[in-house]
Amino acid sequence: MGKFCFLKTLSVMFIGHILLSSCSAYHFKKNKNPLAIYGIKSLDIPLFSNQSILPRVSEVLTSEVHHVLSKYKDMKIYSYANPSADGILVGIISTKDKRYQVYKTASRAYPTAELADSFGQGRKAFYLPQTTNYDLSVRLILIKGTDIAEVSELLQNGYLHSLKFHPKVMWEEEFGMTGGFARGLFDTLNPDSGGVVNYTNSEGNFEKSLRAVAKELGRRLKEEVLDVF
Repeated sequence: MGKFCFLKTLSVMFIGHILLSSCSAYHFKKNKNPLAIYGIKSLDIPLFSNQSILPRVSEVLTSEVHHVLSKYKDMKIYSYANPSADGILVGIISTKDKRYQVYKTASRAYPTAELADSFGQGRKAFYLPQTTNYDLSVRLILIKGTDIAEVSELLQNGYLHSLKFHPKVMWEEEFGMTGGFARGLFDTLNPDSGGVVNYTNSEGNFEKSLRAVAKELGRRLKEEVLDVF
């Protein structure tokens, strides 16, 4: 019985060692350059092209994708045109054309008595947008060994559809993203004002939501695309 228990313990230890080694190798593999299979050891990531109606979105999203890819130690990332780079990652941000199609009111607030007074005499209080959601799409295209000037020309001339048929396109992924931000409602009652309601800090909240969208894009790029290699 003692010998059987000893052998059983050895078996469990051996199997555990195999599983641990397998997991370790799996995680180690994820830390390697996922684009090496395409012969890409250095990559240009120019500022994403903003084809959307959202302001200030290109810098935030480009920066996060740059950050994610720069974590692979055996791949060099450039944020400018470098003729020695092995490839280019093109980013295209888009939304629908109309504002009402992009921005959706998720919740409304009925103003307090203090805010209602700020509407002015004779005007009825009404529900005000409090939380707003918005949708956007981020298209990422990996191109091997193509001059960035050629890619820029395609973008500037509106030939976005042509990129997917380019002979050096390694892969193309499109991510549908959603963001949301809250609006702060405060009155501006004072002796000189006309009695109006202001949205304050809405811009700051929008900027925070863009950073959250960028983080989510980076996570999805890594888990849905890069970790698959």
